[in-house]
Amino acid sequence: MTQSKPVGSLKKQLLLTTFACSSVTLVVVALILIGLFNAHIVKRFDEVLIDQMHDLVAAAEFDDKQQLLLAWRSSTPKFNEPFSGWYWQIYDEQEVMYQSDSLYSGDPIRLTQIQDDETLKYIEFTGPAGQALRAIVQKISFPALDSHFHVLVSGPVANITNDVWQFTWQLACALTLVAFGFLIAIFVQLKVAMQPLSRFSTAIKAIRDGQANNINIDVPSELYDIRGEINNLLLHNSAILERSRLQAANLAHALKNPISVLQNQLPTLPADQAQLLDEQLQKLKQCTHTHLARARLAGSVNQLAALCNVSDTLSELLFSMELLYKSRNLTLRFSSAPQNGFRGDQHDLDELLGNIIDNACKWARNQVLINVVLNEHTLTINIEDDGPGIAQQSRQKAFKAGQRLDETTQGTGLGLNIVQDIVTLYNGSINLYRSSLGGLGVVLTLPGSTVTTMDTGE
Repeated sequence: MTQSKPVGSLKKQLLLTTFACSSVTLVVVALILIGLFNAHIVKRFDEVLIDQMHDLVAAAEFDDKQQLLLAWRSSTPKFNEPFSGWYWQIYDEQEVMYQSDSLYSGDPIRLTQIQDDETLKYIEFTGPAGQALRAIVQKISFPALDSHFHVLVSGPVANITNDVWQFTWQLACALTLVAFGFLIAIFVQLKVAMQPLSRFSTAIKAIRDGQANNINIDVPSELYDIRGEINNLLLHNSAILERSRLQAANLAHALKNPISVLQNQLPTLPADQAQLLDEQLQKLKQCTHTHLARARLAGSVNQLAALCNVSDTLSELLFSMELLYKSRNLTLRFSSAPQNGFRGDQHDLDELLGNIIDNACKWARNQVLINVVLNEHTLTINIEDDGPGIAQQSRQKAFKAGQRLDETTQGTGLGLNIVQDIVTLYNGSINLYRSSLGGLGVVLTLPGSTVTTMDTGE
């Protein structure tokens, strides 16, 4: 069955989503903090201006001629530094009466327009030195004296922007560290969150490798139902397959006796009828053998917990073959690491190797060589003989049920067909080629795994 490709990494999606949400949150928090800090700085700035205005109003008094006098002047250094941007003025409609030393000028000029009401106003304008200034201005009236004047106090806007930019830079550095902290925390959180899925995958792999029959691990509540459903599916599948194998065995016993009875009656029939009946009985036996073998395979191939030692199996098979073909004095050798294992049923492995090795021994002149290699989860078995081999155009016929390329040899013609069925059900492959010995070479690829003493039950 063709498997669909992964649509993406769940870990990557969670990481990107979490990081994106965290980044947006940090940006929003930064903007809010900068806005609050800017409002705080402006308020503190305005308080300095208001305090200076209150000092000037408190120092103002009138003489007998109703001329405005200042009892004292501000001693704040920034209002005395020339063109510092920290200015104050007291003026009326005709002239500037007083101004700060920072507005050093031989001909004082009003910094802003006359105010019509006594409301405290906040204004921004460009000062005499080209600076952007923020100022407060208010009209101060003395009804008893029928007199009034205007007071203006200003400061450079750069003081506000510099403080805000400094705070913004410090905040950016701090939030960058927080972002890195978030990123590390996200990685750790995802690693912890993915551990149950990793254990789940390992448990399923253990079933596939033949090390377990079900998923028996502790899982969080989100995976509890999934674990139960998979275990129920495995149990249900095993029960169905076992029932199928039992039915296949019952069918074999049910057909065995009728076929034997009919074969025993062949000598009593005329020659032509006996031959016809014999041919039909042979076809029936072949058909029964094929379908029973496939029914048995359908059960055994799903016994996921099975794990067989290939070296031990080959040792036993070659010993049997040496006895069977003792009269021909064949050399039978194999090369396989002791830990090479087949992930499947032992009977299937015996059927596979037994059929191919037996076929090789029938046709070999002097020797049969077997080489086994395990590469991760793929088991590769090469079986070569020095017999006549099979022509390339005839190799596919060898896998057909009942097909015998040489009628002089004994057999039903089902060997390689059954081998191909077993290989196919294990999602493996089988190919025929001309061996280095000059005869037929058979290469099998099957699911494999490293086998240990505990796995084999020794």
